[in-house]
Amino acid sequence: AHPSLDKWFWWHEYWFPPGFTWEDIKESGSISYPKPRDLLPIVPYTLLIVGVRYLFQR
Repeated sequence: AHPSLDKWFWWHEYWFPPGFTWEDIKESGSISYPKPRDLLPIVPYTLLIVGVRYLFQR
């Protein structure tokens, strides 16, 4: 991505209320935040539900 576009998109004042920055949400030993990869286990269940729905709608 273009550096200025990237800097603008991730600008802390766009994402956080006044007084907060990205440094405030850094992970530590006792604090852990969700990550996009945490959604991967749901993909097979989603495909299963879509497949079952497809079978019953035919």
